[in-house]
Amino acid sequence: MTVENANKKGITILVIDMLNEYLDSKGKIYCPECREIIPNIRKLLEFAKNKELPVVYVNTSHINDKDPETEKWGVHALRGSWGAEVIPELKPSENDLIVYKRTYDGFYNTELEITLRSLETQTVVTCGIHTHVKKQKT
Repeated sequence: MTVENANKKGITILVIDMLNEYLDSKGKIYCPECREIIPNIRKLLEFAKNKELPVVYVNTSHINDKDPETEKWGVHALRGSWGAEVIPELKPSENDLIVYKRTYDGFYNTELEITLRSLETQTVVTCGIHTHVKKQKT
């Protein structure tokens, strides 16, 4: 995706924390109920693709056991690990963007703000898990 023609409609889809760690039964913080939203997110992503809307994945990606979330939840979603990967059902396409975060807040010390600005985003559509926490912080 090139920034020059990325977002003529001004709408960007944010997919938050749809990771193996949370959505696979082998994950350290597995949430079986969270799997119920996968079909609807797949529909949203297909819609975005058809309308040529940019998709940005905002993923927890800890670098060690000193990150704030790991103090509360234990070590999970370590950068480069299976747990920090998006679930296969929602795997990002080559045109999608990924922003890594180490706290609940998707903007704090990340590239999310500059990414949304470069995409000329006017409207953000969020989906994913724990959005009640993530949206408050983001």
